[in-house]
Amino acid sequence: MTYAAGVREILQVGRPPNVKALFPHSRALIVSGKAIDRAMRARGKPSPWPPNGRSHFVIRGALRAAQRANAP
Repeated sequence: MTYAAGVREILQVGRPPNVKALFPHSRALIVSGKAIDRAMRARGKPSPWPPNGRSHFVIRGALRAAQRANAP
């Protein structure tokens, strides 16, 4: 599969309906987190979710969770 074909497949499969309706001609890779999570689980790999770093409490909690899980 070529890179362009892979991008087209991602756009068809992973874009939420509301994004498709709002931006029907856009090729921006706005993909649902649910689609990413399902793909990662299907491959047997953990799903990385970056924390929202606006609060030091969130950052500290994310770092502690990553350390406990031995994950980056």
